[in-house]
Amino acid sequence: MNGERALISVNDTSNEGRQRFSLGHELGHWTCDRSSFRCVSDDIGPQNAEAKTAEAAANSFASQLVLPDCIVQPWIGRKPICLDTAAALARDFRVSLTAAAIKLVKRASTPACMTCHGQTRLHWFQKNRAFPAEYFIVRELHAETDAFSAVFGATSGISRAKREPAMRWLTGPDVFRMSVQTQSVKLPDGSVLTIIAMTR
Repeated sequence: MNGERALISVNDTSNEGRQRFSLGHELGHWTCDRSSFRCVSDDIGPQNAEAKTAEAAANSFASQLVLPDCIVQPWIGRKPICLDTAAALARDFRVSLTAAAIKLVKRASTPACMTCHGQTRLHWFQKNRAFPAEYFIVRELHAETDAFSAVFGATSGISRAKREPAMRWLTGPDVFRMSVQTQSVKLPDGSVLTIIAMTR
């Protein structure tokens, strides 16, 4: 950055959706804080989405730039909150599946959350405003979930959306009486992304 000019570089080996979000993120820094910045890939990831930092503000700016709420909300309509819907959103708006899934979950009117697990732990999660505060995400994957099979196997592609016991994913009051709808996909880095929608 030099006065009123700045140079933004984007990794040309990343997919188009990631490149577009990264560009939006850096434009967010330029527009919102004009500070001296040098982001690395982890700064632009969803793990920073809830933090009250300049990185979180830049992520929010990028999300509105590539997935503006005023257009996305009508697009979502009454579509199911699952990875199949997120994949369609990603295609239509030319963004990454992760960015589309976060937007879908956050804009859903029904309780939903998104998780990213590795083999040994929960890396990050996102909940929407409708998600009850008394329920928490489990830290380790349950062996009977598609996410577990994906993270420990060679599974590729999005799993089938299915209803399963909520206690595999959540802790909280009467969770053993509840069920959730889930759908998972293995990411290029080996972690697994899951959308969890609470059902009645």
